[in-house]
Amino acid sequence: MPIDDSWFENERLHRAAADGNLKEIRSLLATGYRLDVFDDLGRTPLNDLLIEQRRYLDVEAGYTSVLQRAWGTRVALRRARGEIR
Repeated sequence: MPIDDSWFENERLHRAAADGNLKEIRSLLATGYRLDVFDDLGRTPLNDLLIEQRRYLDVEAGYTSVLQRAWGTRVALRRARGEIR
């Protein structure tokens, strides 16, 4: 009995969205892939894209937070040394 792996092809748009691959998303949409198709988790490609973007924003927010704390520490040290007011 042959294995049905058509799901892999059917979820190409989901994978491109989950990877944040906008070039692939545009290409797939241009060839007829649809944004309103659910995967086995009940998500659409748009859901996958939003989850990916949220992950990116969380990383960026964490990085920004670290930089802000480092800058705040630097300023506090310079104030303690009397280098700035």
